[in-house]
Amino acid sequence: MSSQFLIPRVLFLFLIFLPSFQAAVVDLTALTFDKTVDGSSNVLVEFYTPWCPHCQKLSPTYEEVGAAFQQQDDVIIARVNLDVESNLGTKFSITGLPTLLWFPQGSTQPARYDGSKDANSIVRWVTEKTGPPKTAPMGVLDLTAASFSRIVDGSVNVLVEFYAPWCPYCQKLTPDYEMVGRAFDPTDGVIIARVNVDQEYNLGTQFRISGLPTLLWFSRGSTQPDQYDGSKDASGIISWVKDRTGDRKQEL
Repeated sequence: MSSQFLIPRVLFLFLIFLPSFQAAVVDLTALTFDKTVDGSSNVLVEFYTPWCPHCQKLSPTYEEVGAAFQQQDDVIIARVNLDVESNLGTKFSITGLPTLLWFPQGSTQPARYDGSKDANSIVRWVTEKTGPPKTAPMGVLDLTAASFSRIVDGSVNVLVEFYAPWCPYCQKLTPDYEMVGRAFDPTDGVIIARVNVDQEYNLGTQFRISGLPTLLWFSRGSTQPDQYDGSKDASGIISWVKDRTGDRKQEL
């Protein structure tokens, strides 16, 4: 696959959200839809409902798409909950879920995305229309209680750092962990993420985090973690992840 389609594993600015905490996927309402889909930017909108199994399956993939374009000023990845905003579903004649509509810059008339519902296919399709995504400065996804279960759902390998901003050992690990994030992308089937336990205390309790930083590995097909006990440097962590995934092609 061409390198221009490799999706940097951004973070949630990661903010799958960034320190400024702009969401990778923008939730639109009837009040914000027209302000966002006004022709000033390219906008991809997913119409979904929380109870729809196909929408649930797409959710982590769509977060990946949002993360891929989070640094792209002229691309917005958004979604509309039709349980809450049924009038928008009626307005755009939504009959199946999930439905992805593309609103190109300069127009408020959508085109329907009918391709495969995987991150690579969607990102490639958007890229063909807008140009390749810009590379984000770091590739670590910041998880919250709301996003954790959507990302760590067994569909992909996830390495999660549990940390606190005041922890000196966490501060020391930060630049190395960001290098780990840049070493992998969605095409590798690996997400590098982190949880601020000062903000997400319940997640720390759920996984019995007693020391900081703690790195937990959630293998594809499982939501039960293994703890990383190796050296806390980028080279050691990357090598360990590659051993877990069978990927020895990438270099630090």
